[in-house]
Amino acid sequence: MNKMKWYAAAAAILIVAVAVWFFFFSSNEVENHSQTKNGIQESMEFSNADLKEDKDGVPIWKLKFKHAVIEKDTNIAHLTGVEGYFYDGNTELHLKADTGIADQKKHIVHLEGTIDGKTSDGIILHAQNLTYDGNTDILSTDTPFTVQQGNKVLTADSFTADRVLQEIKARGNATLTEEGDSQ
Repeated sequence: MNKMKWYAAAAAILIVAVAVWFFFFSSNEVENHSQTKNGIQESMEFSNADLKEDKDGVPIWKLKFKHAVIEKDTNIAHLTGVEGYFYDGNTELHLKADTGIADQKKHIVHLEGTIDGKTSDGIILHAQNLTYDGNTDILSTDTPFTVQQGNKVLTADSFTADRVLQEIKARGNATLTEEGDSQ
């Protein structure tokens, strides 16, 4: 009879453990992989989650993503289907990008692919890549971009800016036009 109670207790513990795992991990689909691939010893995969960085309790940026692989040894996250939010005071820059990398040790976020963004005060951005350096609070691209606010359109080969595009320094073949100008 004691064996029967022991089996029942073991089965109950197993059921509770499975229920706890399902409750905590089913919405974010977490997978652990113990593998060696491109020198990465172990990694974790997440779906439909987010990363963020705060300074002194104030949000600086947040990345929502459809899928991520995080290298356990370097803490670098490789992201796909990225939505990014960069904050500064009352201004916010909202971005969408195909892929991205977040290196939280170095405080670097790099986004690539078709990047479309819009600030809360109406600045529209189109670029092929963006890098945010949290050490300097600089947002930059090294590829051609377009920024539009109202009827003014700025294009150039690259830029550096604050993280919400309030101050932009365009470099290489910079052109500022107004819609309706004939150039």
